[in-house]
Amino acid sequence: MFQKIKPIVVASLLFICAFLIGEAFLRGQAAIKEKNETVKTYPYFDPDPVANPGRIYPYYRFDGYSHNGNNQNWKMITMENPYISVSVTPEIGGKVWGAREKSTGISFIYENKVVKFRDIAMRGPWTSGGIEFNFGAIGHAPSCSTPVDYITRANDDGSVSCVIGAIDLPSRTQWRVHIRLPRDSASFETSSWWYNPTPIRQSYYHWTNAAADTGDGLRFYYPGTHHIDHGGNAFVWPVDSEGRDISIYANNNFGSHKSYHVLGQYTEFFGGYWNDRDAGFGHWAPYHQKPGKKLWLWALSRQGGIWRDLLTDRENNQYMEFQSGSLLNQAAAESTQTPFKHAFFPPMSANHWSEQWFPVKTTGGITDASPHATLHAQTEGSTLRVRICPLKPLDDLLQITSNGQSLLSRTISAAPMEIVELSIPLPEPSSPYIIRIGQDKLLYGSFDSKDNTLDRPIQSPADFDWNSAEGMFAAAEELSAQRLYNQALPRYLDVLKKEPYHSRALNAVAELHFRRGEYHKALEFCRKVLAVNAYDSDANFIYGIVNKELQRNMDARDGFGWAARSPAYRAPALTQLGILELKAGQLKKAEAIIAQCIQDFPNHAGALRLASVVYRLQGKKPEAELILKRLLAIDPLHHFAHFEVFLLNPKEDSLQSFHSLIRNEFPYETFMELGLSYLDMGLENEAIQVFKQAPSHPIISYWLAYLHRGSDVAASQQFLDRAEHASPHLIFPFRRESIPVLSWAVKKTFNNWKANYYLALILWNNGRLSEAAELFKNCGNFPDFAPFYLTRGKFRHEAQDFARAIADYKQAISMVPRNWRGPHMLSNLYLEQKQFKEALATTRSIYKTNPRNYIVGLDHARNLLRNSMADECLAVLGKISVLPFEGAKEGHDIYREALLVTAMEHIKKGNYTLALKAVKKARQWPEHLGAGKPFDPDERLEDAIAAHCYQKLNQPEKAKDYLLRSKTLQQEPSELVQTVLQQLKKLNG
Repeated sequence: MFQKIKPIVVASLLFICAFLIGEAFLRGQAAIKEKNETVKTYPYFDPDPVANPGRIYPYYRFDGYSHNGNNQNWKMITMENPYISVSVTPEIGGKVWGAREKSTGISFIYENKVVKFRDIAMRGPWTSGGIEFNFGAIGHAPSCSTPVDYITRANDDGSVSCVIGAIDLPSRTQWRVHIRLPRDSASFETSSWWYNPTPIRQSYYHWTNAAADTGDGLRFYYPGTHHIDHGGNAFVWPVDSEGRDISIYANNNFGSHKSYHVLGQYTEFFGGYWNDRDAGFGHWAPYHQKPGKKLWLWALSRQGGIWRDLLTDRENNQYMEFQSGSLLNQAAAESTQTPFKHAFFPPMSANHWSEQWFPVKTTGGITDASPHATLHAQTEGSTLRVRICPLKPLDDLLQITSNGQSLLSRTISAAPMEIVELSIPLPEPSSPYIIRIGQDKLLYGSFDSKDNTLDRPIQSPADFDWNSAEGMFAAAEELSAQRLYNQALPRYLDVLKKEPYHSRALNAVAELHFRRGEYHKALEFCRKVLAVNAYDSDANFIYGIVNKELQRNMDARDGFGWAARSPAYRAPALTQLGILELKAGQLKKAEAIIAQCIQDFPNHAGALRLASVVYRLQGKKPEAELILKRLLAIDPLHHFAHFEVFLLNPKEDSLQSFHSLIRNEFPYETFMELGLSYLDMGLENEAIQVFKQAPSHPIISYWLAYLHRGSDVAASQQFLDRAEHASPHLIFPFRRESIPVLSWAVKKTFNNWKANYYLALILWNNGRLSEAAELFKNCGNFPDFAPFYLTRGKFRHEAQDFARAIADYKQAISMVPRNWRGPHMLSNLYLEQKQFKEALATTRSIYKTNPRNYIVGLDHARNLLRNSMADECLAVLGKISVLPFEGAKEGHDIYREALLVTAMEHIKKGNYTLALKAVKKARQWPEHLGAGKPFDPDERLEDAIAAHCYQKLNQPEKAKDYLLRSKTLQQEPSELVQTVLQQLKKLNG
């Protein structure tokens, strides 16, 4: 039978009436509006002023999180049509805050009722729920909780859009996400564009993290045969080795938090369904664009449950994450020796992909999905039950066949979310069947799971030699792809010791030296490759970019010319050749080269950008405008294009339009990138115009001073004075291009420490440690800026120059005695050196002035414990409330150790009953210390102590039970375990 099920009319009307947006909505169009919305907010604060070179530098962390919430206004962009509503928060990373299906009122994208920032992301602050966009390196992106650039618009086809974007500063890649809601669809689309404008490889990592409610009725529909973890280890899916169907949420009531990266089938959808709500959620994307599908679950014990309380208020349920990725797993370092490694983003290249996010209702599950509909098909004996939930209007032929026999062929007409349900007999209970909607709307065969199964290797060969040159090179590449460049370089050099002309290692070393601004060293390594193979495309491209920086333009042309013969380098090499011709004033040649590039690569952002400049400089305004239109169609937030529009039409309104779209956390960084783009083309005047439009910033002032040094000495000095008088607070320069500028400023500012300091930071981050050390030394003790001494102390601490590090930390503390960071850093150094009395003296006074700062409290409690003051340690722990980072259990570990130490003291005095009481407390997990109790905590040490006590209390049966539980404890290497076991052994004679 064929039957339409109408939507729930009353619920739809109520929901529509509650959210009407203007006349467009009444006409069945999509509508968009921007407003301020008041939301209870638990803010973050206390940015770290101490430089932290590494994989996310120049970003800084935030270390303060509020225990209490207050109402705060947030900019909220709401998009809706008759079927769904979607909200976006451009001031909180541009994330999709939530999405709701109207006929049921159910959120298919989890919408948090509060904005509750907690220490989860790479920089700290993070909020749960919605859809979060991560580009760059592993972890929640640095921009996930801060303002991003955005633009909203109504489109000619009746859809509405919000485009968000930002720069990933460490890689200098730029990302955009076009969030689009059609007028007649129950799904919305996120189309991403990610561009690497740099001439070298960058880390390639992207995952889109969506959230949904959990619940015992939730089942996950993730087609696959296996799942892999962050370490690349493979396990069977969906029924695990213990026989548990872990695609059922409630069956995950074991172990810790879950990261299931599901793979093994070539499918393009995944999602979940709440059987108790008869509704669900889903995702669709072409497999070749987004093959990764991850399921993240907090532990179902209090270890995970505590995070519901930490991340939201009581009116919200616990959430899970359904994530789509550009790779097959979010690889951790230990994934190196598996097939699932990190990846690189090629130079001057772009990636594009689109994804669909949609609700499901009254289907009972998800068998298949497409951009047009969700299907659930079940056989009950010889009956096939089919439920179709349309996402777009359907007026198509539905065909069902079995072994070539037609079982059904009729036209179905249904609006989005208007359920189509039917039951038909099968020839046999086990008969295979095929369901087709239209020509290409949806196609499913009951045998698909077998036909879609992939044969990709999921384990590395057991006989692969990881100590071979190739194995060592793979390890070095992994470090580089993780942005651990200073660790990668010596590993590449180890490869070259084993195989001196390993071409890929030579190229990688050349690239790293280029990244560090060591161009002559880079040239040395790529020349070695070319001496073996003149046509190596990687070496030729690196040879080109290095010689371009050294202003050896003919050699640069030579390198780019050979690189352009490789498909991988053709577009970037032609673009670089066009830039060289532009810099030489050969505009016709530049135009010819870039036209050739655009003919082959019509949407190459670097080529289009260069073409717009070449046409403008030749006075070809219509051609320039046409190119800019193409560029802005690709990226509506392309700031270079918007500035070129201003240069073509130098009017106030076009300048204001350019400024109005720069709304991100670090607007001066946008101006820096834009100015450097012009300088790369040899256009100093345009670069100066950009820098003069930028917000006040000392590095931009240094650049302006440098650019005026030959043409206007007075103006140069004025800008230099401005840079020197600017506050260094949260100023963390990082670009290699700024090295010569700051080197010049160091020579021009003999009595000012700031240029030395800024240059030292860049060189430190780039692994040029001896040069950085000299610059830090040159600063002496003149700075009146406490974070300078903490930063230099950290540098010296890492260099194991402990005496000078201690002196720097103490200098900072003397300048700001009530600030917690100095004592925290000094205390950690003392602990590292096992100077426990000095560590305690350091935290004692700061704890008195900062008793509510849980970081200070944990420091002080730990120091009390290390000084055998367990009772005082427990007293401090009883007064603090820890807001932890993900995975943190430091507070519990200190608490447990203090109680076990107390138990051992009671045992030494013969007070076995008191010792057992202390052990019982040690088994507890006080949640104010920031950790919830896991399913199976390791309590073997408690058991060993209890066994000893019961032996002494003449209760041998109890002693035997506890002794059996602790029998494998001897294998544990921890210092606490070994100390307690030695003491017990001694006490037992």
